[in-house]
Amino acid sequence: KTFNFCPDPLSCKLYMIDRNCLFSNHKISRKILQKIINIFFFSHYKNSPDDLQLMCDSPFHRILVLIHQKDITLSLIPDILAAVQISYEGQIAKNYSAIKFDNEMYYNGDLIPWVISKSYFDFNFTELSSIRIVRIGVHGSIQNLGFGSKVIE
Repeated sequence: KTFNFCPDPLSCKLYMIDRNCLFSNHKISRKILQKIINIFFFSHYKNSPDDLQLMCDSPFHRILVLIHQKDITLSLIPDILAAVQISYEGQIAKNYSAIKFDNEMYYNGDLIPWVISKSYFDFNFTELSSIRIVRIGVHGSIQNLGFGSKVIE
């Protein structure tokens, strides 16, 4: 689908999607999920069915979508201009990270705290909070127009 007009990225707003609603198997939820998956699929070279499972099941992952403000009131299912999957990381207990750091054992997840801790040889970084962008995608017909930058902003 192409857009009839291209809104100004400054007139768009980022919304967090409620996963319980998104994966509720409701007719409208399925259409919104399809739009999000299409944006991710066509924006990335590396996709797998596990990506959908991670979005659905991981307690630390969230999905946000960029929508034009006027589109919210005009239609039941707004056009999704961009989507981003984020992961909340960090806040690892000091004693737990000290044990893992001493044994050089790291687990999947919490990528930013472990990498920074390992690089600086300081496990205290694992106590800090961070948000990592897992994937970001912009609708194919409006790429390179500032919508991805608006999402990151």
